[in-house]
Amino acid sequence: MVVLEPRRRVSALLAALMGAVDRVADKETRSRVYAGVGAFARESPLLASFLLAQLLLSVLPLLLFASFAFSTLLLALSAAVAFSLFWIGVALLVLVPTLCVTLSLGVGVWLWAVGCWVIGWWVWGILFAGRAKREESVNGDAVGGGRTYEVVDEN
Repeated sequence: MVVLEPRRRVSALLAALMGAVDRVADKETRSRVYAGVGAFARESPLLASFLLAQLLLSVLPLLLFASFAFSTLLLALSAAVAFSLFWIGVALLVLVPTLCVTLSLGVGVWLWAVGCWVIGWWVWGILFAGRAKREESVNGDAVGGGRTYEVVDEN
């Protein structure tokens, strides 16, 4: 019973690996590769065993290097994102007060323009009141409170 447990684990591992290979390559391609590897191992057993030993012993360092490179890239990207977000936040600390000042200036300019227009309209009414003849509308429903102005020549 003790010997069967590791064999079951190894066979389960091999089945999982074969399932992964099944998803990557179709059956025809796999059979061609297996036949080629088998033929190579039969023709040159010393070279095949050397390459297999090198592959088995080199897989772990290669995987560790790949994980290190991936982690380094991930760290660099996250640092770049954090760096960018920091400086965007600093820029926002400058932008928000600037927008408040420009908003205040815009409201001030608009109020100045409206005030000039209202005062100009009032002054226009005072200056040309003698020349204009005021007419009341008959029913009082006209636009502007029922008042219309007509310029009259004094000649």
